[in-house]
Amino acid sequence: MNSRGIMRIGAAIALLGVSFAALAAKPPSSEEQTRVLEATRRTALAYTKALPDFICSEAISRYSDASGKGKDWSAVDSLMVLLSYFGRQEHYRLVQVNHQPDSASYDSLPGATSQGEFGTMLRRVFEPSCAAKFQWRSWEDLRKRSVQAYSYSVARADSTLSLTYVNGPDSGEMVAGYHGLVYIDPTSDTALRVTLEADGLKDFQVSLAGTTLDYDYARIGGERYLLPLKAETLMRAAGGMTRNVVDFLSYQKFDVGTDILFPKAGDPVDKLR
Repeated sequence: MNSRGIMRIGAAIALLGVSFAALAAKPPSSEEQTRVLEATRRTALAYTKALPDFICSEAISRYSDASGKGKDWSAVDSLMVLLSYFGRQEHYRLVQVNHQPDSASYDSLPGATSQGEFGTMLRRVFEPSCAAKFQWRSWEDLRKRSVQAYSYSVARADSTLSLTYVNGPDSGEMVAGYHGLVYIDPTSDTALRVTLEADGLKDFQVSLAGTTLDYDYARIGGERYLLPLKAETLMRAAGGMTRNVVDFLSYQKFDVGTDILFPKAGDPVDKLR
């Protein structure tokens, strides 16, 4: 074959690639969007009912930025928390602070903490009473999967998101509306990433509160379940910012006497993944 023939084939392949790319970037029909969102809603609302009783460890790295700009982070501490899930409820127990044993109450810790990653965020997006408004955003690549990204918003009147601020005598509480993105795998109708940012914080002590939560598949007792993989929470208050990064490790079936292995000082948190 001469060079001209090769060039023609190359051009044809290039055009074919462009057509496939254009097809992938094309939004699904409104009917398909509705189908995906409603199927994902059913999956999300049934999520906690499908989970077995289990235990896992949460490796939490906490950071702060005194400038409040989110560009100059300093490590505050590292926590290891034992999470047990049974009776469709989450139970948290602090095990280590900076790799040293600690038996303080998790709820009593100073600084920013978070709970409710197992189903709470999904319900805040898909619970019918929250009346979330969805809008198509784009196709995205997420951990080698092609997913559909939708933006959503929930009005304060329909919200269950309660924010609490306590700093000595300065305290406050409010219910906030929120918005974010949800990334859906249309082949399984499951949400693989959810972001949430609170709205209307102008007159509240906290001026920014947002979370990104990633889900992926892990095995518990030989069965495969969609479970939290990693979470990141950002907050701005009193002129500074906090950032919590949570890695979920060592999922195991809940059983009396089950041992959980925790990373040692200096070990990367993904060593047990």
